[in-house]
Amino acid sequence: MRRRRIGWRRSTAIRWLAATITSARKRCRARATKRRCPSRTAASRRSCSARNLSKTFRVGDEDVRAVHDVSLDLVQGETLGLVGESGSGKTTLAKLLLGLMLPDKGATLELDGASLPERVTKRSEAQMKSLQIVFQNPDSALNRAHSVRQLIARSLSKLAALHGEAKERRLHTLTEAVRLPERYLGSRTRQLSGGLKPRVAIARAFAGDPAWSCATNRLPPSTFPCRPRSSTCSPICSASGA
Repeated sequence: MRRRRIGWRRSTAIRWLAATITSARKRCRARATKRRCPSRTAASRRSCSARNLSKTFRVGDEDVRAVHDVSLDLVQGETLGLVGESGSGKTTLAKLLLGLMLPDKGATLELDGASLPERVTKRSEAQMKSLQIVFQNPDSALNRAHSVRQLIARSLSKLAALHGEAKERRLHTLTEAVRLPERYLGSRTRQLSGGLKPRVAIARAFAGDPAWSCATNRLPPSTFPCRPRSSTCSPICSASGA
């Protein structure tokens, strides 16, 4: 009789322990879901999506398809990285998203749930501000006739609508963030080293505080002025390259 009672107590204790563990797990999952839900909801308000993106180039008598039927969805806080050999279409995809190149027929682009024109010249100022790019080759992307100060200040005026002291403060904040010494602000890009030119390009791209940034080449994390909000990147949009 005593052995039966002990056996019953043990089995009851085991069942109670299993039920307690299961209940604790459910509570933990519920709390984790509760913590995630607000951020996911907030992130879903900023989104970038593409459907059936393709790009075909005519080379001589042949059609060369650089991008074939690409679809993607990004929400704020995510980073998309593309890995591929040279010429595989990574930069082409980035340019299609930025509206710098027209896709083949049948593609659709959306930004925050609204239709995004394929051509950058047809996009609103808010849409252009939301999507910015750091080009792979700063020499061809930056105007050699302008000083570093002029290049960044122009983006601050156009994209961030900053002027006067506010623009100057923001300019210094950006250059400090990308570790670009103040003594180079009066220099032309041709006077900069290969390591400093990408820093100017990054500061210019982040001047308008974009929601999405695209980098068409791998960039050192230390050169980013802030944590990207999204990405198209080789990093595409962190936001960081294609």
